Amino acid sequence: MVKRYPGSATRLGAGWICGLLLLALPWATAGERGPDLPPGAPDLVADPAGFQSTSDGLQVRVVISNRGSRPSVATSVRLTDRPPLQVPGTTASAFPRHEILPGERALVIWPEPASSGWRLRVRWRGNTGSDFFSGRLRLEDGDGLPLSGLAVTPVGATLPGMLVRDQDWIRWHAATGQTGGGFDLTVPAGVTPHSFTLADPLLSGVAHVRQVFIGNWWVTRYFRSSDTGTPPDEPSGPAQVTISLDDPRLAHVDIPARSDGLMLELELPPLDPGGRAELVFQLESPVNEYFVEIDPRDDVREIREGNNTAVHRRVPRPVMVALHTHASLSEGTASVDTQMDLMSRSGYDAVFWTEHDWRIIGLDFPPTFSFEEDPGMPGWVMDPRRLDPGLQAQAVPSDQRATEGARSLEISARRSGPGGGRPPSAAWGFRHYRALHVRSLAQDLSLALDLFPDLENPFGSEFTIELELSDQPRVHRRLLYRVETLPGSGAPRQVVMPSPLSPGATSVVTIEPGRWTRLVIPVSSHARALLPEGLDNALTGIQFGITVHEGAARWNMDNLQLEVAVSGDPLLALQESWTDFYPALASHVSAEISYYVPHFNSYTPQRFLLDYTTVTEDNYVADALDETHRRQGALSLNHPLGFGFIPYPPEYLEDEIQHRLFGADLLEAGYRFRSGSDLRQHLAFWDRALAEGIPVSGIGVTDAHGSGRGNGFTRDENNFATWLGWFGGINDSPAVDPASRDSLIDALLAGRLVFGDPLLFHGSLRLDMDQIHGPGAVVIGPARVHTVVVHGEKLPAGGRADLVLDGRVHKTVPIDAAGRVQLEADLPATAQAVRAEIWDSRGEPVVFTNAILLLRDLPPEGIPAARLRAETERGFLTGNGRYRVERLRVDAHGLTLRGSGRSGELRMERVGGEPAVVTAIDSGAPVRWTYDAATDVLTLPLQGSGLNLRWSSPALSLARSPWSLLALTVAALGLILWLLFRPRTRRS
Repeated sequence: MVKRYPGSATRLGAGWICGLLLLALPWATAGERGPDLPPGAPDLVADPAGFQSTSDGLQVRVVISNRGSRPSVATSVRLTDRPPLQVPGTTASAFPRHEILPGERALVIWPEPASSGWRLRVRWRGNTGSDFFSGRLRLEDGDGLPLSGLAVTPVGATLPGMLVRDQDWIRWHAATGQTGGGFDLTVPAGVTPHSFTLADPLLSGVAHVRQVFIGNWWVTRYFRSSDTGTPPDEPSGPAQVTISLDDPRLAHVDIPARSDGLMLELELPPLDPGGRAELVFQLESPVNEYFVEIDPRDDVREIREGNNTAVHRRVPRPVMVALHTHASLSEGTASVDTQMDLMSRSGYDAVFWTEHDWRIIGLDFPPTFSFEEDPGMPGWVMDPRRLDPGLQAQAVPSDQRATEGARSLEISARRSGPGGGRPPSAAWGFRHYRALHVRSLAQDLSLALDLFPDLENPFGSEFTIELELSDQPRVHRRLLYRVETLPGSGAPRQVVMPSPLSPGATSVVTIEPGRWTRLVIPVSSHARALLPEGLDNALTGIQFGITVHEGAARWNMDNLQLEVAVSGDPLLALQESWTDFYPALASHVSAEISYYVPHFNSYTPQRFLLDYTTVTEDNYVADALDETHRRQGALSLNHPLGFGFIPYPPEYLEDEIQHRLFGADLLEAGYRFRSGSDLRQHLAFWDRALAEGIPVSGIGVTDAHGSGRGNGFTRDENNFATWLGWFGGINDSPAVDPASRDSLIDALLAGRLVFGDPLLFHGSLRLDMDQIHGPGAVVIGPARVHTVVVHGEKLPAGGRADLVLDGRVHKTVPIDAAGRVQLEADLPATAQAVRAEIWDSRGEPVVFTNAILLLRDLPPEGIPAARLRAETERGFLTGNGRYRVERLRVDAHGLTLRGSGRSGELRMERVGGEPAVVTAIDSGAPVRWTYDAATDVLTLPLQGSGLNLRWSSPALSLARSPWSLLALTVAALGLILWLLFRPRTRRS
């Protein structure tokens, strides 16, 4: 039995870190074994019990249980957002650490002073005699460079041969058994390590260690886990975490705790063995990450003595997501590795990859680039890249010779001065309209072309080919090839270029002048053999050049082909495999539907590609919408004011509104600047859609294609992120899990989101209407006055909060010096859409909430059940799930709901009695429902085409009207008066 102790918490500090609390994974306790404990002792352990939003902030529930064999005495429990790794003034010898008990499989690392300077201790233990651990560890200085001269001392069952120096790493592969093992890493005197990195901890060679502690802080969430006893199908790739020894709060966690952070404390009563107590902490606002300390004053002599800290294993805050991101399967210069490196350093939790669907399929890609037409749009172009002094050069079509058609491309050059020194060269970049020359190396790409070196100057020149690949983190890749000539060499008519010996080296072949030779470059094979990132590359540019040693030279080129062997969904599956290198950043592969205009992003539980063998320009929009909604996903209308550098004409924008944004669930409203339109124009377009009653949620966008300027993950053109979670209203949904595609889609469909600049927004923002509705809610009901509250914490001081009502600023309140803002306003009965904006003191955009929409009836396109809030004469309705509600009618006699989908729920409060019958519209079969008479709540499942409901007591609904209630009251008083004063007939 759980005893609840909901008392009021004593507040010892102030300041909170933004976000929702997600209580989903196990907790861990910490401390050292006491030296004189009796054979039996208490063992206090914390477990998550849940959280809920309240009008006063947030309630956190924690269950403390005694798993030991002796009763515990009264003590207390603390909740804080300060990591317990180090408290100011704590010496390294008092560094708290997790005590491994018999039967645990765990790895613990902690620092301690040593007689010669300083040391790092590593300990592990298994629970069977056959267990062994492996992993890597290194120490770094203040610049992040590895330290040398370290002494390694084996401990316990670890033998010296089990520890190996591998360049800068200490690698171990050691049996452990039940007695445990480990080693000490001692630093020479005078050397101060600043951090250490732990990589690839494995248990018995196949399963990632489930319990990894730095001191007493559980860091397992940085390492992929496996409960199976067999090796994974795919190589796991590197998985590592770096811990700062200067201040452990600066380790790779999401946001460091503040010195003025949260600290609450509640009393814990004595607990018998097996006893449990539930404590309820009341927080004024959410925190980002918190820790629970059991028995902080050491009142209880436990199995594990110390500060007994339990810590969350998931970041309890809104999830920051990049919803529109491209990499090496699209036309830009970015690779998956580059984008994930930038997103990881920018604090993102999840990303949806949205490569162009038509490029993945290979739609309209020419197998051969012909030089029959003159250069220019919409065909091919040769852009001058380099022309050395002393050289005259050109690249023009020529009808002198060809292998395909009547013309080839002639590249010629003439030296204008004497020879000597470095031979001059010229180069041109080849490109094609719509970047059709850009191909992914994951497609098993080969480049082939025909070359004709002029015989007049066989030794006087060289032909060069430079293939530009995708940007990788801090490096730009190129593959270099050179073709030389040798008369009478008897070279074959077709030559396959060998791979360069190393990145940056040049591969060389010799061909016969005066004749055509087919040159083949297996680009993907070379990249796979040479480059560590392998196929996470695109051929982003092709550069052809000529180097002249003396005199003049001329080369003809024709029949340029880019041949690929892989296309479609296998490319997306391959892209998914490249994301394992960043285990703390969840990746979800999708596609941008973009062959025609407009463009859409489709977020569905399982990815899909449109079948363009049946899709035409006429049914393109309908198919995109139908396929997304049939899969119970969310559809986003992308860059609604234009794409590229060309704005849409005004008549096209009118068409978007007239077609109600084509039924999209989401609108890319968060663009700083796109196609000639700034942020305010994008917001105004969103407001206009809301004014038309279109129930679309605004989202923030990067649309990042490259890693240079405008990449979307630095303070630049379009760097807006979208946060998914709780931002006001009743919190009746589970916290968002960035690793769960379904969880992200649920939040998108529910509209539980804000968007803004991740470099400026680090706080919390809440928009509440009537203490019930939050961002994303679509409130159906009669016109009446509503009360709205905007509350923010840790926002830019000196900035402002704007309440935007129907496209106009309704009220503005400044943000105080502590970064707090509180705005309250009554909305007129005519209000239709309300949202909140935060701007800093310079007028820079910070964050924008999704809107709350107020409508008299459901919009014609319907809404996801999770957005539905309806005030009816028979009760208050709230929906849940992805079921799309399209029609709803509630009266005194019954309820009729029509829609589509497979998962959803309708909850009705204050219904005044249970229904007589509920049937499915499509089949007429009875629908199972539940009714709680104590709370007067009816719950109905949503599925199929909808349902019909008839009340057993229609008259009960009359009591919902104030006038009906008055009439019933008057009638009841009349009946009482009649009974008291009715005429009495005397019996004879």
